[in-house]
Amino acid sequence: MTNNKKTLNLVKDFLTFNRREQRGILVLVSLLFGIVIADALIPYVVPGRSTDLPQFEKEVGLFEEALHRSDSLDSLKKVQNQSFHQGKFISGKDKSDTYKAKQVFIIDLNTADTMDLQRLYGIGSAFAKRIIKYRERLGGFIDKMQLMEVFGMDLSRFKGIEKYITTNNEPVQKINLNTVTFKDLMKHPYFPFSVTKAIMMYRKDHKVIRSVGELKRIGEISDSAYKRISVYLKVEE
Repeated sequence: MTNNKKTLNLVKDFLTFNRREQRGILVLVSLLFGIVIADALIPYVVPGRSTDLPQFEKEVGLFEEALHRSDSLDSLKKVQNQSFHQGKFISGKDKSDTYKAKQVFIIDLNTADTMDLQRLYGIGSAFAKRIIKYRERLGGFIDKMQLMEVFGMDLSRFKGIEKYITTNNEPVQKINLNTVTFKDLMKHPYFPFSVTKAIMMYRKDHKVIRSVGELKRIGEISDSAYKRISVYLKVEE
């Protein structure tokens, strides 16, 4: 009997709360109740984003169709290694031949700038600048074969661009034999020291040169040299 009474007192002490504890329990129960109510009401207050299943299924269908159209991984790689040129695929090894075949333009060597010259197959930026510099030294090209005189130009490169170049539009700049200085005449690639000296001595002896043809009298100037330089010369008193 005594043991039962002790047990009853222990249970009573365990289930008995003071006012502070009772308030805490009340707040906790209220919070739990609020959470349950909120969870039940949220689907009605905040509408969820619906999934457009027909559109999704359509996109999946298109993707599967695209996969079926691909023959194989090898064929895809082959297409990636090709270039699309004017509506047709061409392989990398045929690019240079196709480029050459499509060159239907004509470049005037006497009016072209570096960008124009770079349109020619095998002519890069540095080579184009070299051509322009040589043109300035000459006073202009009179024949496309003069490109062979540009440092670095070889016959195979020249043959590859020969039919795409011309020298028709602009006259060359001519040198006045009666006023040119020794130094300026030597700047021209066709007048080496010996030829320049001979011309200056002739002009000194005759006071004035009245025609370009007089240069034929100078022994240091051969017939072939005269033909090459005469187009770049003039006489004005």
